[in-house]
Amino acid sequence: PSFQPPLSKEIMSDSSFTTSLLHTIRDIWDKVQPQVQVVQVKKWNDGIEQALLEMATRRDSSAASVIRKVPCDRDGNDNDKNGGSTSTTEEKENGVVTTVEEVSICIHALILRLVEATYTCSLLEKDDAPISIGEESNGKTNTTCTAKSKDISNCSFQTNNDANESTMLLVEQMIEQRSKANCDSTTQHFGNEKAIHLLSQLIRASKNLIRWNRLLLAQNKRAKRTSKTGPRHQIYGLDACYRLCSSGMVKLYLTLLEINSEPYDDENNDNDVDEDEDNDNQKSKMNIRNARNEMGKNSCVALFHSTYGEAIEPICKKSLGELTSPSSKIYGIRIIVRLLISSSYTQVTLALIKLVHNLVGSVSGIMNIIDSELKILANSENEKEDQNTQLTTSLVETNLITILVSTLAWSIRSLPPFPGKNSSLDRRSEIAIEIVRVLFALQHKHNTSYKKVNDSNPEVMTQLGVLIVDILHLPNKDKRVYECKVSVLILLMDAPKEFSQFLYSNHCVEPLLTILWLQLNEITVEKEGMVQGQSSAASILPILILLNKLSQANKLIHAKIKEAIFPPERDGELLANYKRNQNSNKSETSYTSSAFTSPSASSTNLSNNTNPNNMNPIDAPRGTLRWKLIQLMTWTESNVKRCASELLWTLCNGNSKEFVARTGFGNAVHMLGIRGLVNIPK
Repeated sequence: PSFQPPLSKEIMSDSSFTTSLLHTIRDIWDKVQPQVQVVQVKKWNDGIEQALLEMATRRDSSAASVIRKVPCDRDGNDNDKNGGSTSTTEEKENGVVTTVEEVSICIHALILRLVEATYTCSLLEKDDAPISIGEESNGKTNTTCTAKSKDISNCSFQTNNDANESTMLLVEQMIEQRSKANCDSTTQHFGNEKAIHLLSQLIRASKNLIRWNRLLLAQNKRAKRTSKTGPRHQIYGLDACYRLCSSGMVKLYLTLLEINSEPYDDENNDNDVDEDEDNDNQKSKMNIRNARNEMGKNSCVALFHSTYGEAIEPICKKSLGELTSPSSKIYGIRIIVRLLISSSYTQVTLALIKLVHNLVGSVSGIMNIIDSELKILANSENEKEDQNTQLTTSLVETNLITILVSTLAWSIRSLPPFPGKNSSLDRRSEIAIEIVRVLFALQHKHNTSYKKVNDSNPEVMTQLGVLIVDILHLPNKDKRVYECKVSVLILLMDAPKEFSQFLYSNHCVEPLLTILWLQLNEITVEKEGMVQGQSSAASILPILILLNKLSQANKLIHAKIKEAIFPPERDGELLANYKRNQNSNKSETSYTSSAFTSPSASSTNLSNNTNPNNMNPIDAPRGTLRWKLIQLMTWTESNVKRCASELLWTLCNGNSKEFVARTGFGNAVHMLGIRGLVNIPK
């Protein structure tokens, strides 16, 4: 969220990546090189996602230069020789520019064509039959296209509303025909593995188009703000991906997610087949399962981006409202909740939790809606006389928080040991991190409902506390584990004071200090203090705030943290140096542990400590934990500077003299000014 893409006039006219995708779509439509169609679209998706990732991680990269690296042309070859542009010579001479809107219209038409041919019964036996996307309605007939069309533009609808209505009709046809016994689309479709892969990659391309257009909008919005001419409210491309984010496509994404998340057919019938056929069937079923799982994941991710709550596009907010409204035709909370419980594919589970995070952060009252759907689901399970009594019993008192906590427990405690060896396949660490973020969003966005559930389910919150302790005690050998440990800090920041004793009793202070040490190393040593922006602040602030709160809430934790940052064995030398730095006209003082006066004496005039010997900390050797922490007291980011100073102030028991002695007056003056102990000129 803190990333601000650089302004670039060139990117607004650069159409290399959209042109490459348009060529591929035309090839699919005209059935050119069908054996490489999936490879072409997948290659384009990989390239654009890598470019988007690079844009998010490299602040100095221009969008135009990054996007030219996206490979994909009609032959499936790289285009780096021509700067990434796949526009033909004729297109360049005529000044033709492929826009995001043009590609989104074409990919929308192609998706509808493939969906109708794959998930409905009308075209399963007629390869060359006309593909009627629309039907007669109120005396009007929507545009239709045939499989023999030479130009995909023949399938474009006159208006976005026509396209949306036709998409809704197609989805209704899918749902209706799936429910018929004589047309089981699950059985017929899942034998067509290539069709699933191709449609899955096109859904993924739709998501990437939405993301890229959103980046263009962010750049153009900044340009409008800085421009002195022209209306600022007009933003180019605001409706470029309208059709891909419309309510009809949201319903299509949701339906594809539901279809491809259903239990597999004939899983237990393999014993009736001989050994040779069994091996072939197992291989075929495995390929189909992988294709279905990929389709479910891509559909869920596309659903997330088309209903993203923070999106600038009005159609996304409209679709989000319809998705969460029980009276809407595309209401989907019931399906999302059911799949969240029953999904067995980790990537789909991760995508569903991210979708729930979007809903929790964007829709007021969504927690009550989800809990009500869970009650309906529990009641329906209770009415079934099946053998799964454990599931029925567990769903009776289920709510969103119990689902999230249970999923978090599974991700941490299931086998193989967390976080797994294969980071690309085992996504449990990402699931755990996303669940923690959802719980944090629930605390702040739905505080009343969260407290109500918290009070009525104390055993669930106890389980959450135990899970947090388990996470903190995981070894730091894997980066994924460390990221998971850092993520739970945001939950501990809002934990009740009584929880501090639970953390101390379970030896959690040491892991927290280790996190502080690692993060200080990264900022002050590895990055050499060069990155003092929002990214550094976001990483270091939670641990600073948490340690400060724990120190204030628990004396035992306060002593342990102070001992780690200011080792007691160094106090003798500190007090000796402090004594030598005092003015000669001061009366002798017994420099024991009480040499630093009580907080009530902190109003003493501190001008005596402003001599050169007191400007720097008395005992903070370079490289020590206290030295690194003191560096943050003069950080350019105000929140980091304030929180680091607050933590050290708390460790010094609010004693100004000890604070100055340990940190140096030059570093301490900002905090002393906040406390009203020195007068800082305005």
